[in-house]
Amino acid sequence: MKKEEILAEAQRRGGLGEEDPETLYRRGMDFIDELKPAEAAECFLKASEQGHAEAQFNLGICYEDGDGVPWSYIEAVKWYTKAAEQGHEEAKMLLDILLEIIEEGTDRSKV
Repeated sequence: MKKEEILAEAQRRGGLGEEDPETLYRRGMDFIDELKPAEAAECFLKASEQGHAEAQFNLGICYEDGDGVPWSYIEAVKWYTKAAEQGHEEAKMLLDILLEIIEEGTDRSKV
């Protein structure tokens, strides 16, 4: 592997201190592709804390499914709400569905 390729890969994986929310979000999506949900959730959390709506939406999915983080409807609602407040349409839809499930006490396996 050439030096340039090594540096590019290190930066892609966050080894060079690139911490802007879009980079974190993209890194999280790379981890999803690599089937590394805990690492993805960590990147989504860092980007979400900086207000990245798509990362907030994806973090909500992680919490709703317990994928890479402990399962929590409360955390899912929190992150879906933050994304929805920024106009994220899918987050609005999943938030409405999740709130209905919680209100009805519906068993997840029946949905």
